[in-house]
Formats: sequence, C-alpha cells, structure tokens
Amino acid sequence: MSDLGRPKQALAPAEEAAGIYRALSAVDPGEHLPYFSASLINLSNRLAELGRHGDALPIAEEAATIDRRLTRTDPQSHLPELAKSLNALAIRLANVGQVSTALDRAEEVVGIYRGLARTNPDAYLRDLAVSLHNLGKILFLLGNVDQACGVAEESVDIRRMLVRKNPEAYVFLLATSLQNLAVYRANLGLREEALSAADEAIEYLEPLAERLPEMFAAILAGIRQARAEMTRLPSR
Repeated sequence: MSDLGRPKQALAPAEEAAGIYRALSAVDPGEHLPYFSASLINLSNRLAELGRHGDALPIAEEAATIDRRLTRTDPQSHLPELAKSLNALAIRLANVGQVSTALDRAEEVVGIYRGLARTNPDAYLRDLAVSLHNLGKILFLLGNVDQACGVAEESVDIRRMLVRKNPEAYVFLLATSLQNLAVYRANLGLREEALSAADEAIEYLEPLAERLPEMFAAILAGIRQARAEMTRLPSR
C-alpha cells in the first residue's frame, strides 16, 4: 500500500505483521527471528514515510540488533540482511539528527556490500551503489563534501555499469546519483563538472517524465532549477 501512495493505510498491516512475528519468534526464534527482523524494518520504513522518525528509530535499532545476533551464528546466511537493517538504521539516525552515528553505520554497510559484491557482483553491486549513495548524503550533511563527492562518483560508476546491462531498471537510480554528484561538485565550486553531471541527469530524466509525468515531472523540475542555480557559480 505504501508503494501505491497510501502510507497511512500501510502502517496498520505493518504493525500487525511485526506483532505476529514478535510472538512467533518468542516461541521459535530459530525459525522466525529473520522474519521478525524484516517485519521491523518494514514497520520502521512505514513510520518514517509518515514523518514519525523518532518512533521509527528504535524499531530499526531492534532489527539491527537481531540481525547482528543472527550473523554471529551464521554469517553466510544473514550478513546481507544485517546490511539491510544497518542501512535502514543509518537513514533513521540521520533523520533524527544523529548524523555522526549514522556515518558509522553507513560506512559499515558499505564495507559489508563491498565484500559481498566482490564474491557475487551480479547479486550485490546494486546494493553497493545504494549504500554509497546513502553514505555520500551523510558525508555531505557532515560537511565532508570532498569525501561525499568521491563516494558519489563511485556510485555513479557502478550505476552506469548497471544501466548498460539493464537500462529500464537502473536509469532512474543513475539519474539520482548524478543529481547528488552535481550538488556536491557545485558545493566544491566545480561549476563545469557540476553542470555536466546535472545535464546528464536531465538527459535520463526527460524521457521518464514524458512517459510518467506523475512520478518524474517534479523531480525533473527540481534538477532543472538546481542546474539554473549552478550556472550562476563563477567559472574557474
């Protein structure tokens, strides 16, 4: 229901699922704890969509605690789920202003996905790109713009590779990485480089906005406005 734009209606089923899996995992943790953790992440996401970031944070923390415990007993099976829950936790921490702690978690997520992508790139390169994208945003919030720029460039490189394999699935994600990269470069005074990234993002977004304006027109308008502001930066 959240995907259909009805986050309020999606909350009650998410709360019910988490309650059911909490009870089941108390009886048979070996069987149900992974599902309980997944239900907590879902619930945390639904709360965050409603702006209830303070309520979403402890739920994400509980999910990460469960997945750490599971990973200690069976890393091969549970490490990917730990990365998912830590990624959710990093976002929740940033949402409530605990950005330094969010950075620690985001860096941990990138480290996990780097390892997973080395052994299985087809399965985990997409997740590595997402984690780098999120890490860049947190670094930028902390004022580490140089580092944010480098991380964003790596995310762009990975998503370019993914677009070559499956444009339909990844072109929007590439555009979002380029959009962030443009902003970071602009903040470093790299006017031409920022405009280049913004222009490429616009190039990808224009056909999406033409085909599905209700989803992409506002995003395209936002980056066009950001690009217009970048043109006022002094040239080096």
